[in-house]
Amino acid sequence: MSVTVCYFIQSHRDPEQIYRLVRTLHRGSPTAVVVVQHNPAGCALDFAPIADLPRVHSFQATPPQLRSDFSCQMQPYFDAVDWLERFRALWEARLDRMSAYLDTLQEPKE
Repeated sequence: MSVTVCYFIQSHRDPEQIYRLVRTLHRGSPTAVVVVQHNPAGCALDFAPIADLPRVHSFQATPPQLRSDFSCQMQPYFDAVDWLERFRALWEARLDRMSAYLDTLQEPKE
């Protein structure tokens, strides 16, 4: 099974910078998964500009996080891990099928 890289971005402001970062990561690592978790307490973020990119996923922090409390700083990571775990089996199955298909392409033709 191949290794899949996941970039986890926490954001709370500057939507244009977030869009640039997501596009740059996607362009530089086209097989990686990019997860954006946005805290709407800082500003609104329209996910439409990055919604069409494959393997780019986004969700809002719930409830909006305050940056002063340690538990609130860790909760977004726990939320992201929970989110990733829900999709892990699906991704692994797809990667296994892709690996098997690539193996058939490399088998010598008779």
